[in-house]
Amino acid sequence: MCFDTTASNTGCKGGVCIKLEAELGKDLLNLACRHHVSEIVLEKVFSLHDSARSPKLELFSHFRDFWPQIDQAKYRTAMDDKDAAQRVTEIRDDVITFALQQLSTENRRDDYKELLELTVIFLGGIPPKGIKFRYPEAFHRARWMACAIYAIKMWLFRDQFPIQQRQSSERASRQSYSQKVWNHLLRVSLFVTTTYVKYWFTYKST
Repeated sequence: MCFDTTASNTGCKGGVCIKLEAELGKDLLNLACRHHVSEIVLEKVFSLHDSARSPKLELFSHFRDFWPQIDQAKYRTAMDDKDAAQRVTEIRDDVITFALQQLSTENRRDDYKELLELTVIFLGGIPPKGIKFRYPEAFHRARWMACAIYAIKMWLFRDQFPIQQRQSSERASRQSYSQKVWNHLLRVSLFVTTTYVKYWFTYKST
């Protein structure tokens, strides 16, 4: 029984999977769509690292609105950050090679191509068509691929994008709040580029 992971299918009481097994009178082998499982993994990782409950999704919208003011020639990769560089040095070449191989595959969706290109750029490489950045698209909760794309792109342009202080009962300083946000985006970016990209595209090709 192959299905996506929406609650209407997997609900423990009224889900279609439960009803289908009841109708047939026997248990079925559950084979959840690897596409949807992979997106759930990314969603959970994004939430796991979000200890400050930030950045919220509206931060992506602010970044999209700010994009026309971004100088696309002035970005900084993981290799320009001492901490990030130490974390990716050992696997950097391997991941870049994998991403370039995936980019050579025909009929890739635009968001898949963008994630692969951003992975190469984040790790200090150059995609086959050179370094170009696409205008940030709308973010949808149902498409956590956008979360990965936004996290990497925002971190690349962290020196240009000002993160506004949020209103909170803690009254945290702008500097401490901003640092928490950038740390969060870095963790997500590192997970996506060093682990998730291979996980996602290996499943997508099998």
